[in-house]
Amino acid sequence: MVPSTPILRILDLGANYGGAAIALARRFPEAQLLLLEPNPLLCRFLLWNLRSQNLLHRAWLLCAGAGHQAEDLWIEPCKQPWVGAPVNTCMRLGFE
Repeated sequence: MVPSTPILRILDLGANYGGAAIALARRFPEAQLLLLEPNPLLCRFLLWNLRSQNLLHRAWLLCAGAGHQAEDLWIEPCKQPWVGAPVNTCMRLGFE
């Protein structure tokens, strides 16, 4: 599906190694990237991957998280089949 208006900005929170960001950058060559990755080691790998794909001129990489403090996120998967129901109706999320 092709959007009716051009995609000019891509925001990736928790960019990891950059797989999704690189794929989206290829799909939308006019877009600028804003990537956040709080893990310092992953941020370094992400930088290398962006450089190897010649995307540094389009990317703003922040080695930081999106929240105001570090917290643990837990996800409790469904204990029942969710066929026919949206996934978020049978998942519980929480912060500690």
